[in-house]
Amino acid sequence: MARAVAALNYGYSGLASTAFGNPDANISRPSSPEPTFQTLQLSGKPGVSFVGSCCREVTWPTTRNVFASNLLVAQSNLQAAFVGHAGKLVAWVTTTQGASKPVAGAKVQVYLSRYSQDFASLGPSCTTSAEGICSLDVSTNYDSSTQSAVITAPGEGPLVVASLPSGYSSNAGAYAAVIVLDRQLVKPGDDLHLTAYIQKRNGSVLEVAKDVTSVIIEVSPSFDSSSPSADNMRITAAVNTSFGSVHAKLPVPKDATPAAYTVQLYTVSTTTQSPVTAVVSAAPAPLEAAGPPEVLAMPKPARQPVPTPTAVAVAPFGDGVVPPKLPPLPAEQPGALLASAGFTVGDPRPPTATLSVDAPAWAKPTDSVTVKLTAASYIGSDVSGADITLEWQTDKAKGSVTSETNAQGIATAVIALGQLPKANQSEPGDTLRLAVTWIGPTREAITASKSVKIADGPVRVELQRSLLTDVPGISFGVKADAFSNEDDSPVKGATVQVSLSAANGTASLTNCSSQQLALLAQQRCSIPAGDATAATACQLLVPCMGDFILKGCVNSSCSAPVRVGRNATWWSASPWAAPPQLNLLPDRQNVTVGGALNLVVQNPWWGPTSGLLVWGNAVKRQVRALPQIPPGPSTIAINGLGAECRGSCRFALLMAVARPSQPAAASAAAQMNNFITVTRSSSGGSSSGGRGINLPFGIRITIPLFER
Repeated sequence: MARAVAALNYGYSGLASTAFGNPDANISRPSSPEPTFQTLQLSGKPGVSFVGSCCREVTWPTTRNVFASNLLVAQSNLQAAFVGHAGKLVAWVTTTQGASKPVAGAKVQVYLSRYSQDFASLGPSCTTSAEGICSLDVSTNYDSSTQSAVITAPGEGPLVVASLPSGYSSNAGAYAAVIVLDRQLVKPGDDLHLTAYIQKRNGSVLEVAKDVTSVIIEVSPSFDSSSPSADNMRITAAVNTSFGSVHAKLPVPKDATPAAYTVQLYTVSTTTQSPVTAVVSAAPAPLEAAGPPEVLAMPKPARQPVPTPTAVAVAPFGDGVVPPKLPPLPAEQPGALLASAGFTVGDPRPPTATLSVDAPAWAKPTDSVTVKLTAASYIGSDVSGADITLEWQTDKAKGSVTSETNAQGIATAVIALGQLPKANQSEPGDTLRLAVTWIGPTREAITASKSVKIADGPVRVELQRSLLTDVPGISFGVKADAFSNEDDSPVKGATVQVSLSAANGTASLTNCSSQQLALLAQQRCSIPAGDATAATACQLLVPCMGDFILKGCVNSSCSAPVRVGRNATWWSASPWAAPPQLNLLPDRQNVTVGGALNLVVQNPWWGPTSGLLVWGNAVKRQVRALPQIPPGPSTIAINGLGAECRGSCRFALLMAVARPSQPAAASAAAQMNNFITVTRSSSGGSSSGGRGINLPFGIRITIPLFER
């Protein structure tokens, strides 16, 4: 198994065609633009088979035949999914039969494979609980190895998961750090003094981070802007582990480019890189020692003569090309980002004037937008009769207006959006961007900017769906949020009218029957804004093949149109390319420790499924098994959120869909084959049935939530 897993990550040098000995079965085909399909018979018994296409010749490190491509085929009733975060992986193992029940006592073994190595090495492992769950610590640096998993259980064939999530998003969430600079403006040639404090999160408590003994401080961009290849300033500083404090001095060169800079604080990651070499090593251990008994049904590899170990030497790569010898990476590299701060390098004089811009928060696409511009002098200079230039831009148009100030320094500019050609007019959801320039009393350029939202009313409506689907006949729920365009605050008590209509009028729905068009007229509902549970009641569906628009309105203020559905031409070309995708809807975006949260999810599959909900932050996580998620919409209630949601909280849902029972499978296949036949017939193509589909079981949904 160690060799088989390594084969998944083999490089250009290739896996020798003799790696697994003589094949149990093989097929051959002629080189033809239209080869006929052939069947490679598997054993039919639980186990893992190596399938490879042979061969191509390589010349490094020796001339030999290697597999042109390869894969592992697992015959197993096991299925597994993983959730990774902050160096931890949660594994969930279920069966593919019946109600997709959890598998207790399954061993999840991680294998670590590196580029072009013959054997993968063993990583961490865990054994599943009665709920089919176990956890793995993958926070150790494995030198950029690929992580795979082999899952075994009594009485079942093994399952190979080729690539696991790294489980490492950032260790920074485990720490709280802050940078304090002695000033925000630094002259070239001066020293910038930095003090930082680092604490470690322990639930809701902050402690001194005694495990961080040094940090890397980096300033970006480079102080030398004239050289694109110039390196950023980077220094390593010691941490006082008694207090978690760091003190450092950052010298700013005399020729530093005046600009804004960012200083960032990182943990230290120790890495090494060996030069490109070829090493002849002793013979590997026999395959029997590489994996569990259930996986050793593969033929033993043919033994190859192995030369005696010799000295290390640079060898040709690929087909005789010798790569340059790369210098080793520095021993210390930046790890997780802990904190950042900004400063400016320059030697400016005090400001002598100011410019302000007053514009409405929002405007309709056909409005004339009036902008008030006010110039003022700090040194008593006359600001009347000054020219102020306003440059404006939308997604489809741009222009410039120059206005003259009055005795009070006030000028007015008008942007007539409604007078633009129709092709250049804005749509709700666009932004009008304003950039203003005034040459002040001392001839310096004074600038200001502002943006104006383009909307069709005082309310902004946003829609979310509980199920992202374009397949006709599959229902989805709708949640609506309403916000004020004046200050972005939620509009309480608003009722949103949700509707689904043809994108280009009913004339474009040529594949829809009169009954389906009548069904389209019923796709509308009224829901309260901000209520996620309304998605369980507001259930809509695409009645037939075609392009549709989903829209929500509060009086005359409507959401941006959401395109739903696909036409017959698209379905004919890609009938299996758009399965339904789950979407998790929380009933609030801000939670408090000890509070409750409801999550709305919609199961589009043929029967009850099982689920695994994982939530938390970088320090602590919670796991809940959901034995049964019924078809259609449902709500998952979480009461008493704890320290796992302090600071920030992320949720991930895995849904396990078992193979359907025979009647359900036959019904689903008949419906889908009929659907494909209809789509192909309607576009004038072949009416043959589909070739099959791999229905997803590990559907992951992640949403961020933040504690207020």
